[in-house]
Amino acid sequence: IDKMTEGMPKIVYLVGWQFFGHDSKYPAWNCVNEALKRKQDKTAYDSLLWIMNEGYKYNTTVSLHINIKDAYMDSPLWKEYEENDLLSKEENGSFTKGGYWGNQQSYIVSYKKEWDTGFLKKRIDELCEFLPIQKAGTIHIDAMDARHDPGHGFTLEMGQESRNKIVRYWR
Repeated sequence: IDKMTEGMPKIVYLVGWQFFGHDSKYPAWNCVNEALKRKQDKTAYDSLLWIMNEGYKYNTTVSLHINIKDAYMDSPLWKEYEENDLLSKEENGSFTKGGYWGNQQSYIVSYKKEWDTGFLKKRIDELCEFLPIQKAGTIHIDAMDARHDPGHGFTLEMGQESRNKIVRYWR
């Protein structure tokens, strides 16, 4: 592809790089999908680092596709998010459901709660320490629509304000 594009700079976003593939185990971002492991590497993590660095030889930045909105009950962070009240709620106190992906119900993370408590900053910082995102200088955040959170009394505008703070922090 680099030859076909005559060395033009390119960006590739890896979808499904975490856990078992696309949309698995969010909100956690701390495990590389074993399907990425090359036989010559010790771990899938080593293979992901390899491809992220190898891309530069071909004028290609390799970065990640992530999702900050969804949470799944099988996530290593589910209990922490539940205990710290970081999931959006309906007026009746039930968790706000998102889509049904990968044969699992997703639930919506409250941008405002996660941002205001510092949990999201911590999650972003840990990802940037785990993988060379800052070197790539780009990341694809999927499905980052703001929502209201009636169970916490947060309006859509409050969600939008928090989303804007999140984008500024990523920058």
